Amino acid sequence: MDDSDPHTTRLLADRYELAEQIGAGRITAVFRATDRTERRTVAVKLLHRHLADDDTARTRFRQQAERASRLAQDHLISIYDLGEDQGYPYLVEEFLPGGSLGQYIARAAPRPLDEALNLTHDIATGVGHAHGQGLIHGDLSPSDILFTTDHRPKVGDFGLAFAAAGDQGPLDAAGARPSAYLAPEQLAGQPATPESDVYALGAILYTLLTGRSPPRTDPVWDFPTEVPPDIRHLVFSAVAADLNIRYVDGMDLAKAIAEERERLHAEPQYDDPLIPHPVPEEDYRPPEQVPQPAVLPDRGSSGGSGAPGIVVLALVFIAFIIVLASVGLSFLGSLDPTSITSDPFERPTPAFPTIAAPTATPLVQPSPAPSPTPPLTGNEAIVPQLVGVNLEQAEPWLKELKLPYKIEEEHSDQYEAGEIISQFPLALQPLRSGEQVELTVSLGPSEREVPAVVGLPVEEATKALAAVNLRVVTEQAFSETAPPGVVLTQFPEAGTKVPAGATVRLFVNPESQPATIPNLVGQNFQEAGAVLGRLGLGVQFVNQPDNTRPPGTVISQFPPGGSPLQPGTTVTLAVAAPSGQ
Repeated sequence: MDDSDPHTTRLLADRYELAEQIGAGRITAVFRATDRTERRTVAVKLLHRHLADDDTARTRFRQQAERASRLAQDHLISIYDLGEDQGYPYLVEEFLPGGSLGQYIARAAPRPLDEALNLTHDIATGVGHAHGQGLIHGDLSPSDILFTTDHRPKVGDFGLAFAAAGDQGPLDAAGARPSAYLAPEQLAGQPATPESDVYALGAILYTLLTGRSPPRTDPVWDFPTEVPPDIRHLVFSAVAADLNIRYVDGMDLAKAIAEERERLHAEPQYDDPLIPHPVPEEDYRPPEQVPQPAVLPDRGSSGGSGAPGIVVLALVFIAFIIVLASVGLSFLGSLDPTSITSDPFERPTPAFPTIAAPTATPLVQPSPAPSPTPPLTGNEAIVPQLVGVNLEQAEPWLKELKLPYKIEEEHSDQYEAGEIISQFPLALQPLRSGEQVELTVSLGPSEREVPAVVGLPVEEATKALAAVNLRVVTEQAFSETAPPGVVLTQFPEAGTKVPAGATVRLFVNPESQPATIPNLVGQNFQEAGAVLGRLGLGVQFVNQPDNTRPPGTVISQFPPGGSPLQPGTTVTLAVAAPSGQ
């Protein structure tokens, strides 16, 4: 059977009738199929031929599929069956006709804040449940998230990436471009941990909010202005390079999102024009004191009768209006009409009483008066809002309005290439006769080429990167063959174009290396996995029923603590899980 043929039709395991191919990844081909026994439509995933012929990959596929089949949660794709037919390992899943999150993003992103948070919360809840069972996805991206008919997201393919790549993680041997949702530590060759899945979840939330793929450099994680600062901080925490800042697992991130949703919904929203907006303190002006008329005594008081009081009040009010009108007319008559300007760009000079002064020769000759600004005629064109608009969209608009304009360009880390950074006159201001609209257009972030620093001492590498205005973060990575203190790997790689001020990660061989594997019994399994990753060791988690310790606690390990450390060794950790799961 050729699993690359989209028109292949055959009966699998005398039960599953394969129809058309509906998807394919680096690990499996996906077919819509009919389960003859249960009389239902299912999705069947077949391991690709080149992997099915590899005994190690085939064994890993079965192991990961078996572990994933034990998961049961509303936001995880259910696995119904797994087996092997004529040398092809396969697994059978529920069929989800709602398409993938990747397709939804391509069609409809960016999404409103509430929807983006709700989707990511549901996805993180499913991923967090898997983390609680000791299972890591390792290659999470929008294509692994499918929708039900009522648009509920479900996550699949837990751990299958390791079937092809083993301990090296989800980077394939064909040299394909790695997923934009892979965590930095995975790109550096370290094993995936729950924090790696958290990075992918944060990147997915970023894509839902912005409609853009997650960048690979810190300075360009920018957001639309309507995304609140607290939500931006949440995303930055999820994708932080420092694992101590990142949320520890999917459930931790889901909890943080739920708290932000609750806080946002508790705050007053000012979208309704009938609801008054709060006035910022710096713009506050005390209300003017309006004179109040004196309260006249009513008929029953000692002050007089009601009718004469009303007459008196009316006469006083009329006299007040006459005086006020006289003062107003006198004041208007004293004004110099030439001193009044309707120019919205000029602030009028306050008028002060003229005080006679002795005539004297000035010490400094006054500067010549500036040329007068052409007065407004009322027929000027109004300049539209152009900041943030792409120049290709703005130019037809300007030409249609017959507005002359000129363009200057400069680099910007906040605006993408081609977007307008600033304008003059400002939006909704008139354009005077003889003037033109001045636009500053972004060239995009100023880029630098990352120099090659692998093999250099870390001090020299840092200076070389600083010389081209790049920041440096160092992390430990162990090697028995390289000298201590030298750079073993770098990310981004040499020759990569990155914005000025971007961060380059250097993985440095430390001056001294531990001689033995640490004892991890009693630690949380995520923390233990991170420790092993930093030592250049692989990790494999195995659930073990245990109600005497908190779930996720390491019960035992092999090789045990104190064993000689050989970089590349995989350490198996038995993790406590409630019995019955």
